[in-house]
Amino acid sequence: MSSEPYSTARALWRTAGVIVLCFALLAVTSALLAPRNGLFGVRFSSSHEVARFTANLVGIVIVGVGLLLLRGWAAVILSLAGIYGAFLCIRQAVNGINHPVPGQWDWVGFIFALLSLVPAVLTACSWKTLVWWKKA
Repeated sequence: MSSEPYSTARALWRTAGVIVLCFALLAVTSALLAPRNGLFGVRFSSSHEVARFTANLVGIVIVGVGLLLLRGWAAVILSLAGIYGAFLCIRQAVNGINHPVPGQWDWVGFIFALLSLVPAVLTACSWKTLVWWKKA
């Protein structure tokens, strides 16, 4: 049995980690350059909003670094976030089908839901390449 599938899975997870860290960098850049109407809608009008944004950002960075280090817990967190995102996309798409409005593209939510499930499928297929904690 060759180790090629394992190296492919490792490359995919490390790529996912880079994408997650780029998302965190985009969030910080957007919040700093356009705090009132940034990409993520951060207004920083209270310390509570700053603390919530910082906590979310730290969590995203931790997951990104965990994916770079091929940690199973980071893959599980990303998979659960993807499953939740898929649920939200499907709910919105079904709502659009039940109450159709001409010119709306609610059906695209089904496509986004399938794309959101990719980390969960990748986690299931490449679980053996991930480690839960650092090996001793």
